Amino acid sequence: MIELTGRDFWEGLAVADAIPFLPKVVEAAPTVDNLLDKIRARLQQIAEHHLFEPNDRVTRESISSMSSAYLQSLCNTRQITKYLVTCNDTNNPPSVVDRNEVYVDVILQPARSVEFVNLKIKLG
Repeated sequence: MIELTGRDFWEGLAVADAIPFLPKVVEAAPTVDNLLDKIRARLQQIAEHHLFEPNDRVTRESISSMSSAYLQSLCNTRQITKYLVTCNDTNNPPSVVDRNEVYVDVILQPARSVEFVNLKIKLG
C-alpha cells in the first residue's frame, strides 16, 4: 500500500482564508495546490517504481536520487525554489524496515509562496 500523508504548512496557511488583508496568499493557493498535486503524483510514481524491491540502503538512495532529480528539474524551471528529500536511516529505522515500509520526507518551497510545505510519503 502506498500512502501519501499530509501537507503541513510551515506557518499556518490554514488561517489565511480568515484574514481579509492577505488576498494574494488566498489567490495563490489554487496554483500552489495544483503544483503540489503534480509533485505528489510524480513522487507516487517514483515510489511505485520501487515497490517489491529490497528494503535496503540502495533502494532508499535510489528513491531519494530520483525524487531529488525531479525536484531539481522543478527548481530549474522556477516552479519551486528550495527542497530537501530525506530517505535514509533517520526516517527509516529498523522498526519501519521490519514492517516493510519506506518513508520519504520531502520539504519544498513553491516559487510563489513564502511558505514551506512538508510532504510525507509512505511506501509499504
